[in-house]
Amino acid sequence: MTAPLFTLSHVSLPGRPGRPRLDDVSLTIPPGVTAVVGASGAGKSSLLEVLVGFEAPSSGMIKRGAPPSGDGEAGGLFWVPSDLGLWPGETVMGHLLAVQPERDEAAAEALLDRFGLAGVADRRPGTLSAGERSRLALARAVASGAGVLVLDEPLAHVDPAALPGLWAVLREHWDGTADGVRRSVVFAIHDPAAALRESTHCVALADGRVRFAGPTTELHENPPDRATGALLGPLNELPDGPRRFVRAERLELAPQADGPLTVVRTAPAGPVTTTELTDPAGTRTVLHHRPGPPLPVGARVATRLAFALLAAVLLGVAAGCDGGGADGPALRFAEVRVRATPNAGPQLPAPRGVGIGPGNEAYVLDDAGRVLVFSPEGEELRRWDMPSNVQGNPEGICVYRPPGVDEWLVAVADTHYHRVVLFTTAGEVVTEWGVEGDEPGNFRFPVAVTADDAGRLYVGEYGGNDRVQVFSPHPENAPLRSIGSFGTGPGQFSRASGVAWVPPASAGGDGESGDAFVLVADAFGDRIQRFTTEGDYRGVLGGDDAVSLHSPYDLARAADGTLWIPEYHGGRITALRADGTLLGRWSGDADSSDGRTGPLVTPWGLDVDRTGRVWIADTGNRRLVTLVP
Repeated sequence: MTAPLFTLSHVSLPGRPGRPRLDDVSLTIPPGVTAVVGASGAGKSSLLEVLVGFEAPSSGMIKRGAPPSGDGEAGGLFWVPSDLGLWPGETVMGHLLAVQPERDEAAAEALLDRFGLAGVADRRPGTLSAGERSRLALARAVASGAGVLVLDEPLAHVDPAALPGLWAVLREHWDGTADGVRRSVVFAIHDPAAALRESTHCVALADGRVRFAGPTTELHENPPDRATGALLGPLNELPDGPRRFVRAERLELAPQADGPLTVVRTAPAGPVTTTELTDPAGTRTVLHHRPGPPLPVGARVATRLAFALLAAVLLGVAAGCDGGGADGPALRFAEVRVRATPNAGPQLPAPRGVGIGPGNEAYVLDDAGRVLVFSPEGEELRRWDMPSNVQGNPEGICVYRPPGVDEWLVAVADTHYHRVVLFTTAGEVVTEWGVEGDEPGNFRFPVAVTADDAGRLYVGEYGGNDRVQVFSPHPENAPLRSIGSFGTGPGQFSRASGVAWVPPASAGGDGESGDAFVLVADAFGDRIQRFTTEGDYRGVLGGDDAVSLHSPYDLARAADGTLWIPEYHGGRITALRADGTLLGRWSGDADSSDGRTGPLVTPWGLDVDRTGRVWIADTGNRRLVTLVP
């Protein structure tokens, strides 16, 4: 298990009367890259000062995994404070030479060149611009060779045009691109895009208190509240019962002659447009959405959202009792079972992934780092913990038996540990493989895993190297090939979040000319793509008539060949034939008399057992939903 960088327990730091700078802060910061976000005065700088030992808390305890060090101690910690901490009497070059573990003028010169400071090497901080001083502080931190960097608004004074290049230099340093040494970073920042792009873990502060601590993607995709979620960019809150949040990039406004919303004013701003609207009752709302054709004042519009027009949400129009979607036939079931995820102490975790076992047991991953096993009737049979979940929780799971192996295995895509872990069905670790990286057999963030009849595993991942890797059967588990790449073009993925292997037609499957094929859910591409088992691209499922999907987060193939898809931002599940033809949709029962069923909220994963029961990880509602045919 990897030790945390910092562990804080009930830490407080006094400030003005009645307003402490830190107020009863308890959190764990894992190795890796952590962003600290919050409004001005939220406590970001105070937290960093406590982490490095510059400030001593008035109460509580802090445990550090790396010793505070400002002199280049190998494996130690280097801090760049908000005032940069430069030495007025030292030259630019002298700053770097003073902190190097071993004096190396050539390395220092190369580093100054990378930070655009080669021409000012003999000058002192007082003669530099604000941007040059910021770059010097960062170059000095890199030169220190410290294993942990703590940076307070590191690029706040740098010209915007220079930011991409400097972030690239920093990223290469802490990724270990040049020297093979990975480093951890904790940085405070106001820029939502940089926090989302650069960090894997996030701490959100408000009024000196922690509002969120966990994976950055979790805060972006499933924030605890609107104010906290907005720290990572524009966010819409939809008041339709269970709280739902939709990012601007997932929402469009479309002109419609009889649209239920009227434009009051609109303000384009690059990748996001903000529009004020009224409904027929005169209620005003402001939406952040994708840019589109200019919308004149007074224009009638509708929104393009997942399972129902947002206008219907604003007007309080609920989905029908049959659980149908807005653009497809309603799926009906004999019974709908609902079960809350078991508590983890005071925490009520949310499920994420589902895999079906040999006896139709459901193996469920939750965001407390557990594997929960349920009987076909929903009774909990057993549970076990992942080896660690300090850095984040796993997302993908499948249960399979490789040919020639006596026992069934549980494969887990351990997302934030960049690996696949194999367990027995009793929870004993069999093996694991993978580290963070782009080489065959390594992963950025693995999120999906499935197996074919030969015991080969298909692992989908995201994080800028989005692809599906294919591995030989256990016990070899060797990388065989890679399918797809990162991007938005044909055969590319923006989060390869679900994978299904379809057997040959000759084996009772749906393959063409007896060939098996692979389907991949491209979550942020809103599509299912089809490949040969060798990785050749064969188009979008459904072709020109492909069914509209909104963030397909998983993909499961039932025994009868039906494809089941949970739509994270759509709040529904969709059933397709193998050729992509729509069979129907189900979004929950908004009018359930017992109040227990209700609509789905950000469903993350699902699987289908051999009797046709559909097990859904209804993540936003922190529950499991089982649809019984």
